[in-house]
Parts: sequence; structure tokens; C-alpha cells
Amino acid sequence: MRREDFRTDVDVDEPEPELTVTFEGTPQVLRERFDGDDPLDAEDIDVAYRETPTDEPGVLSVTDRVTGEYIFEAPLEDSALRDLVETAAARDEDERDYHLRIDPGDGQDFVFEKSTLLVYDIDGNLDRDRSLIPGGVEL
Repeated sequence: MRREDFRTDVDVDEPEPELTVTFEGTPQVLRERFDGDDPLDAEDIDVAYRETPTDEPGVLSVTDRVTGEYIFEAPLEDSALRDLVETAAARDEDERDYHLRIDPGDGQDFVFEKSTLLVYDIDGNLDRDRSLIPGGVEL
């Protein structure tokens, strides 16, 4: 899978902000990464974004929290990321979640409720001001 195989969209008009990632390849390839021997749920995945040094979209990465293995990377416009983070951060502290919807292309989406989204700058440093980090989480 390549980043070019994915399309991303942010919808801040949902009851909760939603980040949708659509896979344009063979659905089973992506589905196996989530439904393998030990199916992944929201607590098993980490979501991060890193800026790029060009005008190209940044990179959204979804990884397996236990193994650190990349599940996939997808392009995401910086403005869309900003909208998602700002909308979630403006909500009450106990409601700062967002939905991560992953559409493998077979009509059976994965939907994860997430509260953390780490944003890294071009140099790989965590940008706490642009990240979603729940209160009480120590990094």
C-alpha cells in the first residue's frame, strides 16, 4: 500500500468531528491489517500527523500501539488537520474525541473513537499546541 492509495476527508459538522480515510486499493489488503489474528480496536492504534517540508499534504499515520508497526500512511492537508483539532479542542474537556473512519472500499467501515492525535513538525518534534492530548496523559 502506498500513500497515494488513500484519500482523506475531515467533517467537522458531525456530532463529533470525523476524519475519514478511504482506501482505493483492494479492500482485503487493508482489512487484513485490522482484522488479522488479533483484531485491533481503538485502544490498539495510535494516530499521528507529521508536516512535510514542501507544500505537499502532511502524512497521517496509523500504527499498531503494541508493535509500533505502521498500519498505513495517508496524505492529509494541513488545513483539514487544523480544522479537526480546533473543532475537537473547542468542545468540553470530557468530549474532545473524534471519530476515525476507515473505509477499506467494501462498504464495511472501521470506526474508532479517538481522543489523541499527535502532531509533529518538519523536524520530528511534537507540536503540543497543534496536537490533541487528553488531560492527564503524560508523554
